Amino acid sequence: MRKMLPLLFGLLMATATLAGPIESGPLTPLSGDAAGAGFHPDVAGDGQGGFLVVWQRGGNYLGTAGGDLFARRIELDGRPSGAAPRVISHAPGSQERPRIAFAHGLYLVVWQDLRNGRDWDVYAARITPEGRNLDPQGIRIAGGPDNQALPVVAAANNGFLIVWQDRAGSRFYRLAWAGVNGKGQVRPGKILRYQGPDAGLWQGYTPGWGYGKLPLDTDRPASGELHGGQPELSRSKDGWTLAWVDESNWAPGNQGGITRRFARLRETGDGPRVEALLRPESNAIGRSGGHFARGHGRLLYAGWGILNRGVSVATALLLEDGGLQPLANPNPEPPRFGAGWKPARAISLFQPGFGITGSVATAPTRNGFLVAAAGDPRLPPPHRLRIYASRLDAEGRRLDRHPDWPILHQGQSTPANPALAASGDSLLLAFEQDDASGSRRIYARRLRMK
Repeated sequence: MRKMLPLLFGLLMATATLAGPIESGPLTPLSGDAAGAGFHPDVAGDGQGGFLVVWQRGGNYLGTAGGDLFARRIELDGRPSGAAPRVISHAPGSQERPRIAFAHGLYLVVWQDLRNGRDWDVYAARITPEGRNLDPQGIRIAGGPDNQALPVVAAANNGFLIVWQDRAGSRFYRLAWAGVNGKGQVRPGKILRYQGPDAGLWQGYTPGWGYGKLPLDTDRPASGELHGGQPELSRSKDGWTLAWVDESNWAPGNQGGITRRFARLRETGDGPRVEALLRPESNAIGRSGGHFARGHGRLLYAGWGILNRGVSVATALLLEDGGLQPLANPNPEPPRFGAGWKPARAISLFQPGFGITGSVATAPTRNGFLVAAAGDPRLPPPHRLRIYASRLDAEGRRLDRHPDWPILHQGQSTPANPALAASGDSLLLAFEQDDASGSRRIYARRLRMK
């Protein structure tokens, strides 16, 4: 690994010119044998140059007894604090898919929890900037019949907003919310509903843009409930921007019925109010997942999906902070990805078929945005051993061209699930990868911006 670092440093220095990382810190293992195999990292910054990385150990789907949650603080010099990771949750059953946000001097970690032995509930814990867990037993956010799962979290005026997918008593998953303040007090939430004039039509079709108003193939209640799952959430002006996958119009042979939708949530005294809905013109926008980055008065949603014939693509929408109308794509590119790809307002982050896969992470830089994606593990090395970057300026223009994508990491085995966050004048990249013994570990690398 030590022999690799000078080469990696040289690659970063050669490719970075206008924005994004120009310097890479040492590769830092955050989880070891004592904490078991690590999966699904997430990271948030405290705005002063410090970071907190969270991850899960094991999980029921891996055939183990259960999963626990761990965290580790990364100091200003890029080194992890303490001799070992700190336990966030060691409850019975399994705790999985942690997400993290920082606000009002505290981190909040949220996750799906199986301690009841029947189905998933949503729990949370407050963590100090130094990494101390204020809620070792966890705070129960949501429970009840069926699953409450895959929570996400963002800052609010008085603490944090949590959104998750809720199956209780419904044919489809629905999106629900709750609030938590700095004292750990929970404000019980409700199902998110859109109360606009087109609430009974296909959710996400914004009047005057996109595909227009089309009815559902399946029945939708007139309540305007936001159906679906896999939510993503970002703080934005006067509220939040929400993204999720709606499968309620899916049918065999109709993959277009599975699509990413967006909503503008305004913060009110009664909780979040859904003010506007959007379905992007291109079905490939984050159909398989994505993340938000907020900066420069803009909001970037970078996502990943698979088009026809298995072509993997990383794509992005750029929105005004507080708005829901996608900005024009400033990059010249033809509608070459197939009939479902319209590049007028959708940005391709890499060329089609470049070979990225899995989660796509993003964070703001001093002059734009950085997106990180792992190479496709089906391809031969060195491609599958790398995490690539695509840099955009604040207007959404790509700053890199194929084949000169910056390489953020190259290891001896396949990395996966990158996560990014900005804090102070640097970024932190966290990801999972096998070590020399074949054990899955969480690694981090500090990236300094120009």
